[in-house]
Amino acid sequence: LHKTAMKRGGARYASEPVYLRGYNLSPGIWFMSDMELVKLYAWIRLYNGNMDDDLRWPFQHKVKLGVMHPTKSADRVLEVTEPACTACFQRPTVCSSVAGYFTQEYLNVDGLIADRYVENDPLLVLFELLE
Repeated sequence: LHKTAMKRGGARYASEPVYLRGYNLSPGIWFMSDMELVKLYAWIRLYNGNMDDDLRWPFQHKVKLGVMHPTKSADRVLEVTEPACTACFQRPTVCSSVAGYFTQEYLNVDGLIADRYVENDPLLVLFELLE
């Protein structure tokens, strides 16, 4: 992802859809490059779900994204609330919504690599929805 972001300006990874707090969503990460620095942002795509009628819309949960160190008990954490695209977090009217990401905070990917958060290529990420 880092190489792709440097070459193309951005790259993303999305997990398979899961249910978190009743929302059917695909959590992920977005790497964005300004050609000097690669930044990691939290990313979400909402899908139609079995509990949509009982949920609060638009989606307004705080998102906690943690990057865990593979050998130490250390982590880097983002807690974000405001998406770059509020329309992306309306209730999906088709199979899925347009994906949205949170731009007010990011992690420096080069810093994560230098501090050995990346080992043998994988990055360990924990995604959580808070109140």
